[in-house]
Amino acid sequence: MLSDVAEETILAVPDFAGAYIWRGIVEMSHGEAGKAEVDFNKALSLAPQDWQAHLQLGNSVHAERFPEGVVLLEKLCFITGFGRSYATDRRIRSLLGPS
Repeated sequence: MLSDVAEETILAVPDFAGAYIWRGIVEMSHGEAGKAEVDFNKALSLAPQDWQAHLQLGNSVHAERFPEGVVLLEKLCFITGFGRSYATDRRIRSLLGPS
């Protein structure tokens, strides 16, 4: 099961962002958006440019707090280079804050 793999990987390699993403995905599937948000934030603290962590965090926050989730998903558009047709670079840069 993915949850078992995630837990074992976190124990073995606690600095591997992917394992926190995996665990967060499982938590989301169980309706535990708050727990998932913690894991996605942990993944981002380990790998700040990881697009999967940004996507999953945006989805988890979107599920609980719609406006904040939209902002996080817009950040993902900037990081990946996708979606610039509806979100300008200037707006996204202002959301990201200073480099």
